[in-house]
Amino acid sequence: MNSTHALLPFGDLQEKAVEQTPTHLRLTVQVITPTPACPCCGIGGTRIHSTYLRTVADVPILQRQFVLRLWVRRVFCDHPPCPRRIFGERLPAIAAYARWTDRLTAALQAVAFAVGGLGSARLGQQLALPTSPRTQL
Repeated sequence: MNSTHALLPFGDLQEKAVEQTPTHLRLTVQVITPTPACPCCGIGGTRIHSTYLRTVADVPILQRQFVLRLWVRRVFCDHPPCPRRIFGERLPAIAAYARWTDRLTAALQAVAFAVGGLGSARLGQQLALPTSPRTQL
């Protein structure tokens, strides 16, 4: 099942599993971009090297922390002049190596700018956006 609805505006994803607890919602998905583009040269790769599981936090849903577990492919770059030989496929709303989506980062920044360090951490607990005061600063 391809997901392009408001819950997952991250590209071509296929739902694998859903896990619910009273405080968390974990969604396991697989990225299914037909030919992921190399971040260096922009040429699409077709040969799969391997896959790995990436965990990324997203904005809360119904007062539950929302966690995406993404099965991401590593792909060979077959463009000879490109310095990169293997790359991981990227999603537009998640920065490379990030643990949070861009929209969660924006939400945390808005709370931090409005309330400040310790207050934003306390408010974040109530909004299912748990962080520490140091992270908020």
